[in-house]
Amino acid sequence: MFRSLYSIVDPLLQARETGVLRIRHAYGGAGKLFLRNGRVEGVEASGLYRDPAVRELVTWVTFSTAFTPVDFITDSQTVHLGTAGLLALLGRVEKAVKEIAKVIPGNEAIFQTVAGGLRGERSFTREELQIALSLDGTAPVRRIVAESDLTELTVLHTIKKFFDTGLIKKIPAAEVLIPA
Repeated sequence: MFRSLYSIVDPLLQARETGVLRIRHAYGGAGKLFLRNGRVEGVEASGLYRDPAVRELVTWVTFSTAFTPVDFITDSQTVHLGTAGLLALLGRVEKAVKEIAKVIPGNEAIFQTVAGGLRGERSFTREELQIALSLDGTAPVRRIVAESDLTELTVLHTIKKFFDTGLIKKIPAAEVLIPA
């Protein structure tokens, strides 16, 4: 199931919690949000801090979380975006993730380019071409994300865009061929 951090973070902020939200990305990253009295005081993700960490965290849509309440937060990395800005960004990602979930039901979904779909007048970015070539009718979304050098959100957004424009089709589970 895809989701954004909005549904996790917003209730903690509304409850004016103080503590650490630990986030474990399904593709190997880890992050933390430091909250004090319902404000985001710091962010860490995959060795990044502050705003670069925020940009990393918002691209994760397959993750687990654990919140640990604490009495106080020390040595926090200030987020220049601020709590309201972070929540607004997470809200936009939340909307995008809901749209993606309408097309991609989960990490096991499989897509394939339609005959002639990559030919024609349309030009592709390097990232789009990388993803398009991976959509061979056998690779689940989780494998495409794991093998890509792109963010999870970028891969999912691109697959949705390809589907919406008719460049790819979803392969029903019963029709998936296992390569020899």
